[in-house]
Amino acid sequence: MENTLYGNVRATSISKEELVSVLRQLSLDARELDVGSSVPMLEHPPSALQFCREYVGPNRPVLVRGAVSEWPALALWNEEYLIRALGPTPLTMATTPNGRADALVPGPDGSALDPDTGNPVFALPMESKVDVATFYQCLRRRDGASPVPYLQYQNSSLSVEAPQLLVDVAPELGWASEAFGNQPEAVNLWVGDERSVTSWHRDPYENMYVVVNGAKRFHLLAPADGWRMAVRRAEVHRWEAAGPGPQAGLELRPTGEATAWSSVTPPGTGRGEAGIKAVVSRAAEAPGPGAPGANSDAPGHFADPFLPPPLEVEVGPGETLYLPAGWWHAVEQSPDTIAVNYWHDRHWGAGVAAATAVESLAVLAGLSEA
Repeated sequence: MENTLYGNVRATSISKEELVSVLRQLSLDARELDVGSSVPMLEHPPSALQFCREYVGPNRPVLVRGAVSEWPALALWNEEYLIRALGPTPLTMATTPNGRADALVPGPDGSALDPDTGNPVFALPMESKVDVATFYQCLRRRDGASPVPYLQYQNSSLSVEAPQLLVDVAPELGWASEAFGNQPEAVNLWVGDERSVTSWHRDPYENMYVVVNGAKRFHLLAPADGWRMAVRRAEVHRWEAAGPGPQAGLELRPTGEATAWSSVTPPGTGRGEAGIKAVVSRAAEAPGPGAPGANSDAPGHFADPFLPPPLEVEVGPGETLYLPAGWWHAVEQSPDTIAVNYWHDRHWGAGVAAATAVESLAVLAGLSEA
């Protein structure tokens, strides 16, 4: 470290190694002092005061059981019921060749890198309007060549596209709305299978995520770990039909836009029929970060065995995960998973500024791209 005195102000030049050392200590301190080593679980929904004091204020996730035990959806929602209830109602279906929507993928020529930019591209799914019966027909095609469909439209898809289903769920979780101080901005419906994997990202919303059928496994890192996410600039492409007819396949087409996204390989990529249960059963014997057989695609600081690994939590039927705003997460799921989530506006305070500073320092250290 070099110090240079300018008048009465001493400027300090910090090396990349020193900056990374500070960021490493931040991750370690945040995990030890606040986050802990696992996601806590409550057998019953908390009061608004307890939820605010112990989880929302500290920006800490929690799994809650019993919060939606009265929902008719828990007993009713399956393929047959949704087809009867929704009939010809058009829904937005997202389609990709591999189940990776909103993710960095190989370039449109099939190479590992875009030939023009030298970077992977960010791929949006093809979107089309179909009724739920057609969606399930697409979901049941598993010949290896058929694309992967997912109901993941996030603009309050449950209340906007499928309002017939609102009678089976609650319009909000009252204790959560009271703690946040606002009503949900969006209520979303998610339907898919184990082929759909959500890549690492963070959202600006407080997220109450309820699984109705199946199971989802969330991999979580706190905002203090944002410097480890190897964010890269990428040109935005969208999957589109390569030609007429269902056999034409999909191809990537540029949108003319760009974005920044984590280049860390999401868990479960390429996993087949075994699904999420195999992940759970293998957890004890899986190699740790940095060990032989571990994910060799993960950037070094993400997989560093001396840094805290992601928290993992499985959310089953009738369970609710509070996913705090700004937390990095990747998600995998079991076959025939149906879920509902509520997005609430967050408190835009010092925590947001601190997380932004961490990610800005990662750019200064050459670990991420703005």
